[in-house]
Amino acid sequence: FQSFFMHGLFPAPPYHKWENYCLNSDTFNEDACTNATDDLMKYPGPGINQYALDYPVCTEDDPDFPTEISPPELEAQRKLKMQNKDTMATMTRHDFASASVHSRRRKTESSQVNRLLQHISRPSPPSLPKDDIFDPCAEAHLYFYLNRDDVKEALHVDLERHWSACNPDVKYSLEDVFTPQIHRYAELIARAKKNGSNFKMMVYSGDDDSVCSTRSTQYWIYNVGASYHEDKLWKTWTFNNQTAGFLTEFDLGDTDSSFIFVTVHGGGHELPAYRPAEALSMFKSYFSGEWDV
Repeated sequence: FQSFFMHGLFPAPPYHKWENYCLNSDTFNEDACTNATDDLMKYPGPGINQYALDYPVCTEDDPDFPTEISPPELEAQRKLKMQNKDTMATMTRHDFASASVHSRRRKTESSQVNRLLQHISRPSPPSLPKDDIFDPCAEAHLYFYLNRDDVKEALHVDLERHWSACNPDVKYSLEDVFTPQIHRYAELIARAKKNGSNFKMMVYSGDDDSVCSTRSTQYWIYNVGASYHEDKLWKTWTFNNQTAGFLTEFDLGDTDSSFIFVTVHGGGHELPAYRPAEALSMFKSYFSGEWDV
């Protein structure tokens, strides 16, 4: 939520109310926090990509898209359009289907494969460097492609199986979900600081991601048993003579180990999808140990 607010996606009054009821230990109130959270979430709407706040979402209204199966991002956009037309109350998802997936397979095949293989035809956000190409509908096309019967047959997948990026049928333990894992990093740092160790560790963060935000990473990364080098804190690293992000190196003593924290400016949750050129440069620098700083 802090990332949303700093990106100008929340108005200040309800955000400060949320801070008061949810973050302030002196005024925390669980019910009030829940209500404040629900109130905040009504403002951004479905047109904001929480995994990359400054990037566009998929809004294609393509007749080749079978509406019997819709990825979440397209379903949200369809619902929004329906609400704008005051038809949401009387229509269901299946009302939109003009033909079955099977009857459209031949037409869908050519258009979806072309989009998957030639996504550069779709304009990227103007803020992106020329080396980076972003297609907001790439995942939607992949979603439909992997759910085609002919693709399932080629992959020897049960035709009754339905592919999705996240499977709601997998039930994770809430106890596990909310169990902190910071101590795992502390354990790795302790091992890396032992004589003769040769651990190479990097934590990276796209600063446009609100789900695993750079801000949240900074809450814990300075408290896992390693101090940062004063002269290597938040150093600018570059790509094509532009600021690509910031690099912090931690002190692991007299060992061959290394531990670094790298941010990628403008990077989203799935970094190579949003900043592919910078992501490749980052990984090359990680393996070589040579950064353009």
